[in-house]
Amino acid sequence: MRFTLFLSIIASLLFIFSPVSSFAQVDYQSFYQKGKTDLANKNYSKARQNLIMVMQENPQNGFFFPASYLYSMASYKGGDLATAYTKISELLAKAKNTTLPSNQYQEMLYLGAVIAFEKDKSLQAMNWLKEIKGSKMRTSIQHLKQTFLSKKSIAELKLLYQKFSKDRVLSETLADKIAKQDQTSEENKKLLKDIEFAYGYTSPYQKKESITPAKTLKKKEYNVAVMFPFRLKNENSAREVQSFLDVYEGMKVAQEDLKNEGITINLLPFDTENDANNVRRMTALSAMKNIDMFFGPLYPTTFPIVSDFAQENEINMVNPLSYTPELIEGKKNTYLFEPSYHTQAKAVANYSFDSLNADKAYIIYGTSRKDSILAHAYRKIVEEKGGKVMAFEKISANGYTFNKVRRVLSPIAKKPRRLKEGETFKKPEGDTTAHIFIASSKLAVAGSVISVLKTSMVDIPLFIDKSWLKLEQIDMNDFMNRSVFFIYTDYISPLKNKEFIKKYINKTNLLPSDYSYVGYESLYFFGKTMYKYGVHFESQLQKEHFRDGKVMIGQNYYGSNDNQLVPLLRFVNNRLEIVNHFYQD
Repeated sequence: MRFTLFLSIIASLLFIFSPVSSFAQVDYQSFYQKGKTDLANKNYSKARQNLIMVMQENPQNGFFFPASYLYSMASYKGGDLATAYTKISELLAKAKNTTLPSNQYQEMLYLGAVIAFEKDKSLQAMNWLKEIKGSKMRTSIQHLKQTFLSKKSIAELKLLYQKFSKDRVLSETLADKIAKQDQTSEENKKLLKDIEFAYGYTSPYQKKESITPAKTLKKKEYNVAVMFPFRLKNENSAREVQSFLDVYEGMKVAQEDLKNEGITINLLPFDTENDANNVRRMTALSAMKNIDMFFGPLYPTTFPIVSDFAQENEINMVNPLSYTPELIEGKKNTYLFEPSYHTQAKAVANYSFDSLNADKAYIIYGTSRKDSILAHAYRKIVEEKGGKVMAFEKISANGYTFNKVRRVLSPIAKKPRRLKEGETFKKPEGDTTAHIFIASSKLAVAGSVISVLKTSMVDIPLFIDKSWLKLEQIDMNDFMNRSVFFIYTDYISPLKNKEFIKKYINKTNLLPSDYSYVGYESLYFFGKTMYKYGVHFESQLQKEHFRDGKVMIGQNYYGSNDNQLVPLLRFVNNRLEIVNHFYQD
């Protein structure tokens, strides 16, 4: 839905926003005039086609700024909010370092604020409006704020108030929202008094007496703080940051789906920057005590700070990406959306012992910390189940990898001896009581293991991480023609994901990544959990054995704070299928 209240104001800017240079070439001027006319005639697609021809920065082009401005407007009016926001942001960043007439720069700021509000980026909108000087646009700015801020929740307004406490419209809107509540906390009572003292404003909705509520379990809406490092100073971390953004985009799709089911989740993003001091400042904000659930932080340097705060204030928190069991040890309010390394190891051991009757384990692991944690967890569980650990070897990815792998697996995967003259070849039989567990995703290790098994011609059950499927150097037939089992913690059900893909593309113009699915499924699951049990759902959730997933197989937090479902997949008739169906009992 486009913002219509200010269309007459923006439309008038078409005629007063003129190029800043008279030295433009004729073709620039021609394209600019055509684009301007198309925009006035509401032919937004054609307007963009003409205006983009003028958006070239060079000394001869005096139409760059006005054309970019009108391009942003055409994108906005044409319904392409993502492009409109990107272009107006780029334009304002350039205009800030350029000498432009004051009225033109302020018109850019105003349009930017309209688009930012529509994109649900209220903080940026308020920042841009704050830059507008003078009284000429004051009334329009006030109407703009009132229209969009009135749609925000109390939690969102309070977070904005932390930075813009001197903004009268924001303060009065917040006061009205608080006063409309049936019950008002002591903290909000104080906030009402502060606003009344600062502006002499008493909300017409304010009651003479307010009653401090008892601690409620269920609420009309739930505030979820998303504490991710959306920006990292290290340029090499761009891919990592993108994965966090993908998680957040997936969460926003889940937010909309939950809303359609009558469940209101307010997503409140905080950029932790992987900075411990920054996170400490965030937890010191009074508004943080209004949070119902934390997602993140995601790094070891910042996670404990919020975890301690959450435990102290009895707020549940989720790490959607980690597999580390230490994060939830002794923390009744902390959850892993993924199965921990210990849980993964338990699932593999249960299947190899109970379904394959293979109780002898050959364990190879890599040099990373996660490889070590998983391998040690697996060894411990095998021994607890009465099995035998035949080999436990740490192997690096280097020029000696193949020889080391061959040595470790030699008792069960020997190279066939050379046939004597006239002797008929007989395929060697593998040890049916043995299995191999690999805790490494390095190509050198993966390739060596597959090579040794192919050469030996034995088929020994092999348990590996799903990431091996992305190793292009390994032929898929090498997985299909033997007993290879993939630990597939984020398995997406092909029968469930079509609708999500459609919604995600409509929202982002991109295909969802694996991280997008995690963001969607994790918020949908915990959002439904809060709706079902209230904010203090700890004991109830641990009584559930299985809950069907939205795009994934499902979740099981029975007696645990990490997901107990660990899908194990293998190729059957050239298709990956789940083999450990016991978890759905």
